[in-house]
Amino acid sequence: RGRLEALSHGNVGPTEATAAVRRLAAALKTKPAAAADLLRRRMLVGQPGEALRTRERLAGNNSAWRAEFALGPDDPERRAAAAVLASFVAEPVYTELRTRQQLGYIVSATALEDARELLVNVVVQSGTHPADAIEARARAALAQLPAQLAQLPDAAWQTLVDGVRDALREQDKTIAARAGRLFQLAYEYQADWARRDATLAALDGLTRARAVGLLAAALDPKTARARSFLGFARDHAPGAAAEGAIDDVRRWKRGRRYE
Repeated sequence: RGRLEALSHGNVGPTEATAAVRRLAAALKTKPAAAADLLRRRMLVGQPGEALRTRERLAGNNSAWRAEFALGPDDPERRAAAAVLASFVAEPVYTELRTRQQLGYIVSATALEDARELLVNVVVQSGTHPADAIEARARAALAQLPAQLAQLPDAAWQTLVDGVRDALREQDKTIAARAGRLFQLAYEYQADWARRDATLAALDGLTRARAVGLLAAALDPKTARARSFLGFARDHAPGAAAEGAIDDVRRWKRGRRYE
């Protein structure tokens, strides 16, 4: 039971495409299911200033801290800002935590879209520091990002914007790439065929002050909607900073709302 979702393009007309999907459905012997019964990914509804922290003991010898800071719902302006921020945050976070502090051999920072929400995502893995120590150092580095973006030379800001614009304007290089993009637009973005054009238009109107404001609000403890995971290596003991983190995630989920 379920629903088949398919996309075809090229030298296949609607009649042929429909017949092909019906043959597939007949071979699989599928039966339709109500929309409410279909498996659908839902996202946790968080409140401004709410910090969700979970922790667990890992079997390996490396601790890790993974965090997500919400930039806001998926809309053209935030998509454009997230793309620019993705290009910006990676270098200063890596330089500070990996190169200067040598905190861990895996350090990554970006901005991305996840199920209709835009996020700043940070991952740090270390064999020498426990997860709560990683978190403290990483948060200190992240707090500097809005000021660093505000102080960026105009030419460097324009380079970031131009790079995003060029990436958005790139044409599909293969049939498979085009099919994948159209399928995503059709079924993940509810036939939002003008999505790229809307993002490009928003990028043209995006100011650095607005990008700084979005990033600052995402990282400020007073306004942030943050989710972080603390994974402690087998030889790393949690410190006092890890107190209060959720240990039983399944039980905690039962009292929360998802959309």
